Amino acid sequence: MDREKFKIVHYNIESITAEGRLEALSNVCKTLNISVLVLTETHLDTSIPNNILSLSGYHDPVRHDRQTNGRYGGGCMVYISESLTFKHQTSKQSKYYEHVWVDVRA
Repeated sequence: MDREKFKIVHYNIESITAEGRLEALSNVCKTLNISVLVLTETHLDTSIPNNILSLSGYHDPVRHDRQTNGRYGGGCMVYISESLTFKHQTSKQSKYYEHVWVDVRA
């Protein structure tokens, strides 16, 4: 991948499972040729599998869902282009914060 064309985009998605959100994300990713897509406020939990969240041309998403504890919302995830390699650095993540740590190589 040409490093000058490496693009990272962040969205506060406010529920990735809302109607039409995945399709809209797919269109934006294709149009802008996004390398890494970072999403916050995904509103996901462990009952929602990755296979229904897939985007064509991207690895399975790296997720950190909010622990429910009576709270709604939260969560973050990262989509990384299949043209890139990455390593999810779980050892650098904290269970107390909503964040994802990923090393990406172009």
